[in-house]
Amino acid sequence: ETEHNEKSTEHSFKRHSIFLLWGDTFVPAAKTAEGENSVLLFPSWGLNYEFKIKHNYGVALMNEFEMQSYAIEHDEHAEIDREYPIIVSAVFVYEPVKHLALFAGPGIEFEKTQNFSIIKAGVAATFTLPKHYGIAFEFSYERKNKTYDAWTFGILVGKGFGKTIGH
Repeated sequence: ETEHNEKSTEHSFKRHSIFLLWGDTFVPAAKTAEGENSVLLFPSWGLNYEFKIKHNYGVALMNEFEMQSYAIEHDEHAEIDREYPIIVSAVFVYEPVKHLALFAGPGIEFEKTQNFSIIKAGVAATFTLPKHYGIAFEFSYERKNKTYDAWTFGILVGKGFGKTIGH
């Protein structure tokens, strides 16, 4: 009976999960405060919520806070300032194989001068830990208002809760 319980827990999951993100964001088109183009890599924090519909797919609300102010060259004569933007995305999550999650969906980048619509897509290597904890390594791409791109990579730590569902 113990062996049966271990196998059934191994193939079960919690319907709800919350994850904290610690990451770095790269914005190729960004300029520093001095107006120089340079590699601009800055910290990002996030909070994600996922609702599993079945064991291999679900929907998620991905929230990210970019901890940097920067400017984007829009055309030859104009720049768009971005001051500590907050990104909120609603994505579809699909897990084609164990430990691999693909996600994509629309979102909004909130910023005090101008909000942008975004499209977000990415991949995560996911691992379950005891007691429904989890860890993931994520890489995502965002196209912001058809104006510029951002790449984020990070580590997520989270916990599943709610009803336990089996395969």
